[in-house]
Amino acid sequence: MSSDVHGRKREKTSADIIKAKREKDASKIVQYNDTVKECNDRVQAGLFDRETLNLTTQILQTNPDYYTIWNIRRQVLLKGILLPLTTEPTEATKVSTISSSDVEANQKVYLQELDLFMQLIRINPKSYWMWNHRRWCLETMPQPSWKGELKLVDKMLTMDGRNFHGWNYRQYVVSQLRKLASSKEEDYRIVEQEYEFTTQKIHQSFSNYSAWHQRSKLLPEIVAKMTMEERNQVARNELEMVNDAIFTEPDDQSAWLYYWWLIGKAPSPVAVIGAFRMQDSNSVMIGFNDAVGFSSSFPKVMTINGTSLEGSWYAVDTTTGTSTSTNVALRLGSDKGSAWLFIPDKQYQQQKDEPITIEIDSNTVHPISNAMTVESDTIWSKEIKVLTSCVTEKISQTMEKVRPPKLIHLYKDSITEDSNAWYSLDPITILKDQIAMVRELRDIEPDSKWTLHTLVHFLQQLKLRLIHHHQQQQQQVDKDELLALDNESIDILEKLIKLDTYRKERYIEAKNRILSTRQLDTLCNKNDRALLLYLLQLDEN
Repeated sequence: MSSDVHGRKREKTSADIIKAKREKDASKIVQYNDTVKECNDRVQAGLFDRETLNLTTQILQTNPDYYTIWNIRRQVLLKGILLPLTTEPTEATKVSTISSSDVEANQKVYLQELDLFMQLIRINPKSYWMWNHRRWCLETMPQPSWKGELKLVDKMLTMDGRNFHGWNYRQYVVSQLRKLASSKEEDYRIVEQEYEFTTQKIHQSFSNYSAWHQRSKLLPEIVAKMTMEERNQVARNELEMVNDAIFTEPDDQSAWLYYWWLIGKAPSPVAVIGAFRMQDSNSVMIGFNDAVGFSSSFPKVMTINGTSLEGSWYAVDTTTGTSTSTNVALRLGSDKGSAWLFIPDKQYQQQKDEPITIEIDSNTVHPISNAMTVESDTIWSKEIKVLTSCVTEKISQTMEKVRPPKLIHLYKDSITEDSNAWYSLDPITILKDQIAMVRELRDIEPDSKWTLHTLVHFLQQLKLRLIHHHQQQQQQVDKDELLALDNESIDILEKLIKLDTYRKERYIEAKNRILSTRQLDTLCNKNDRALLLYLLQLDEN
């Protein structure tokens, strides 16, 4: 039965047509493989000439993602096509010069390579290897035209404004132009032009993620020379633009992600909530309010006279094991955890009655969740409390495997940076205003996943901001207000769990984090035994 698809009648394909097409394709495949073999044979024979270059062209016209052939093509260009630009002193001046004709010849070769790129880009505009080859040409050729490249990318992003390869290449071209800037003023003008370009592209399409992302990289530089009031006005303008975007396209993530970045991240500091000593031993357990790893060194365990105890640290993994006992199996050897166990070397295990202390350098603590922060250049010193034999017994009975601990390699994560540090608007006021804005959108779009998810995020950010503000002012925070923020967040998350099953586990984790933090706050005010059992996920029996 025939039907119309995009205005064209769908025709039945006969068996003969299918057979003919397969035979034609098979012939092409044989020819392609023969060309690849011939090219490789010539390279093995050291024939870096025009014929080998032409073979690479034929292969790339069929398969522009064949990165090995791109590498071979560059070898052929360097070893057999491009002229060596050596400097030799002339008879008259005795001054070393490079032949202008050689420079022009090489320039022509590179321009031909750039023309080849323009032909192949139509086949696959998102090929990494083609973009890499264009970069190589521009960085190697005698006279690259970076301004011309910027115009080229302008045209490409006009045809496809969301091509992230085009945006990445544009950032690269702009970085080259900035290196050539003759003054700070010229450099700033380049940044301004890029900022205006992102504005133009965002107004053309609010769903242009690459434009929003590029804007977040430029904005701190744009406001660098402004007064604080000017910066604050820029922040207001950005909020107004992003609000327009989310009300226009509430189901597209691009503007929402920029919205989160613009609001910034409230401080949620890692804290040591307890340090416990195993009864009848020098083993020490420390607990944090979230899972952490250590980067350059582990905490120090010392006697009261300052002697360091040698031993090993192990994160306690509270993943449920296969044991049939009522206890949760605790496995040592993970690189992260909210509970860490120190086991001293044998020569220190007999000094059971000597008081010991623990010191933790905050610079070595690495939170696993990017929602958490660590105060730098701080030494945490914690009183070590002795555990009851019951808790010690449970820990020793449930240990299974131990492997050598490993320090975590630190890297700079841009998401942990304070993205709202460039303006001074009160973060609590901003959050309350934006929560009201998102609630208004929720009333219009009650099932918009990003609207609901952002509302939860902002409610939790407001909670953290309120806690941080009252701590700085040395005031008591309104616990009823925090409880209301948590309860509203949980209600929304429960709706999201049913509404967005694809991301169900994410919402369950967010809900559990809220409940866990609430329970932990309660336990910190109770006895040490209950706190440690909670950290280890052990029952009370």
